[in-house]
Formats: sequence, structure tokens, C-alpha cells
Amino acid sequence: MPERDTGLLRENERLRKENRILREEREVLKKAAQFFAAQKP
Repeated sequence: MPERDTGLLRENERLRKENRILREEREVLKKAAQFFAAQKP
């Protein structure tokens, strides 16, 4: 069972990192959308 726990902890850490990156990318895209929306005449 300890190997399984280690695997789950590793996967959980990987998913947390991926989630953080996706949140950062979403913020960049939101700012880009706001920028381009403001550029319309």
C-alpha cells in the first residue's frame, strides 16, 4: 500500500502543478481578451 500512496501523492503534486499553470494561462488569456476588446474602435 505505501507504493500506491507514494504514487497518489506524486500524481496529486503533478495535478496541482498543472492546475496552477492552467490558472496562470487563463489569467493571461483574460488580460489579452480585455486588451483586444479595448482596441476595437
